Amino acid sequence: MEIIKNLSYNEFIALLLTYTAKSDNDFDINERYMLTKKVDFEDLKKAETMIRSLDKDQIMEIIKEAYSYFSKDKVKKVQIYSDLEEIINSDGFVHENELEILNTLKEFDKSIHN
Repeated sequence: MEIIKNLSYNEFIALLLTYTAKSDNDFDINERYMLTKKVDFEDLKKAETMIRSLDKDQIMEIIKEAYSYFSKDKVKKVQIYSDLEEIINSDGFVHENELEILNTLKEFDKSIHN
């Protein structure tokens, strides 16, 4: 996908966290606050635009491709999971859509790193 070539690590994190936070259809104030601590405004705007213009399968494909690239760096890999778990837990509820994203990423990780 052409988008991947131009996606920075920070833009990837913005996309992953924003998509996850919105996946339960309840973009809680705590999730919003967490996002503003993790990503800058421009990356957040770009993530929002991507989410509005792409369907779920396209977004997950971008996330998987970007993850496969950025997770080669062990420090970034740990940070990706840490940030993801933090946004999932930020509103005090773990929704099945959020877990689905986390589990999809974990399964994908097993498939590319084994």
